[in-house]
Amino acid sequence: DLLEFRDGDGQRVGLVVTGRVFGDRDWVELFVHALVPKGAATVRAGVFCSMSGTCWFDDVRVDVSETDPLDGTARAAAFDALRSQMERQYPFFGRAGRPEAADLFPGYREKALAAADPQAFLTVIRDLLVELKDVHVVIETPAGRVPTVTGNPKPLNFDLDVVKSRLTETLDDRLPLLAGVIGEGDDAVGYVMLGTFVLDEAQVERIDEALDALAGTRGLVLDMRPNGGGNEVIGQRIAGRFTDERIVYARNLWRDPSIPGTQGFLDPVDRYLDPSPPARRYGKPVCVLQGPYCVSSTEGFLLMARALEGVTTVGLPSRGASANPAPFEMLPGVRIWLSRWRSLTPEGDDIEGVGVIPQVRVDAAPGAHRTGDPTLDKALELLGPCYLIKNLKFSSES
Repeated sequence: DLLEFRDGDGQRVGLVVTGRVFGDRDWVELFVHALVPKGAATVRAGVFCSMSGTCWFDDVRVDVSETDPLDGTARAAAFDALRSQMERQYPFFGRAGRPEAADLFPGYREKALAAADPQAFLTVIRDLLVELKDVHVVIETPAGRVPTVTGNPKPLNFDLDVVKSRLTETLDDRLPLLAGVIGEGDDAVGYVMLGTFVLDEAQVERIDEALDALAGTRGLVLDMRPNGGGNEVIGQRIAGRFTDERIVYARNLWRDPSIPGTQGFLDPVDRYLDPSPPARRYGKPVCVLQGPYCVSSTEGFLLMARALEGVTTVGLPSRGASANPAPFEMLPGVRIWLSRWRSLTPEGDDIEGVGVIPQVRVDAAPGAHRTGDPTLDKALELLGPCYLIKNLKFSSES
């Protein structure tokens, strides 16, 4: 299904489509919601078959509603559209301590329609979304973004000042990057801390330069403990240095919007890591440090690290929230960011609410790291001169 909007000159000013439907199916209900874009004069509803075969369509209709949140009909339409979108897209109903859809929506609809003003209406919507306990569910308004859960916990197993004191040589300390060397001569170990994957190309090039400069070290520590996510492609660019072949490091599980109910999913899709050019290959042992602040795309990087031969993950479990969110435009100027996938290990285990478990666990009580860094110390121990990492398996306990 699709809705196409055109202006007075017949030029397209907007196009919204449903998710694709594959294979042989019985009758399925498809739904698409859109706000009329500025300048639109006409709208065309249609259906499209993009592959060979036969399709039947029936009962095609277009419902039109006001979008003024002071209007009761508009509120009802907006609430119902949000519910329909979530029931077709949201992947975690009934999972990781979250409510089922049938238990979530009914109690809030009457409150939303009875709200005294637009702000009160959005407060009801936020209260509904808070029950999902999902860090990726966010309300975006003209006044800014409104989270529905508290942010990541402070990285209790990490202290920047302690780390800086351990560096023998500093190559780059322009945050969010910290790069340097621990030790001297043939015993030198490279250290790179990356505080985020929200980076521009110039910052990524600085990371590449730092890693290139550390090519002669006997081992490498990649510190992701203060990293709260961003662009997983940047993580792939870094992790590609540590493999000479293409590998599967994770899987995605997407909702199938054509299956009734909230537990219909497409087949899992593999996520691949490709090797970097040979000139940038780092073939010596690597330890990746992790902790509870690591979330979203950083967890994707941790899954890459776990899948790589010659790389060991060290620290505490990550937060367990990786969902590839996308916005849903509920009202003019109001978008709801919603999770779309379940992130799985290559073996098919869901990391939501569990996190990526380190291969070598280091429990650091809050405050204990102020006089040292037991997680970094463990990594340096593992990278010792006699340490052979290749093909060695670790339990989740140190």
